[in-house]
Amino acid sequence: MEGQHIDEWCELRDETTDHLRSRGHVLQPKHQPKLQLLVMPSFDDWWCIDLLEMGGVLSAYLTTWYATKDHEAFRNGIERLRHPRPYVVTLESKRLDRTHEEVRKILEVFSSLELPLDWKSDSVHLDGTPIELRVGDQPVLSWNRETPGEWQTELRTGILALYAWSKA
Repeated sequence: MEGQHIDEWCELRDETTDHLRSRGHVLQPKHQPKLQLLVMPSFDDWWCIDLLEMGGVLSAYLTTWYATKDHEAFRNGIERLRHPRPYVVTLESKRLDRTHEEVRKILEVFSSLELPLDWKSDSVHLDGTPIELRVGDQPVLSWNRETPGEWQTELRTGILALYAWSKA
């Protein structure tokens, strides 16, 4: 990436991060956000799962930001000229084929846990995968790459279940 495009790319990445965190891709006026798992790999596409409630019905959405494709548009000046200004990110959101009951069960896993406010980190990651978990209106938990070992088994299991949903 050429120096002149780095600032534009960083601004685009920051705006997209804010958009995903605020659930701008799926949130409608009557939706009540219940949970979000946001995964932001350094060299791969980002994704998040949002669990929402509307009118007493629970649903799950998977959103993918094709960051690798978008990053390619900033590779050099010629490539950048082939794309519109301002650049429009490549996002895809789809409702997951999960029943109300399946979503309720995963929410129960997280609602019954005491979420940790701090933990010891045993490793350093140069190019990691920042991950964020927001349950309801609780503070955001964030970690890098793997869940900390001292977290409750149920919390780790719940996060792994959401990962499995993203792959289904």
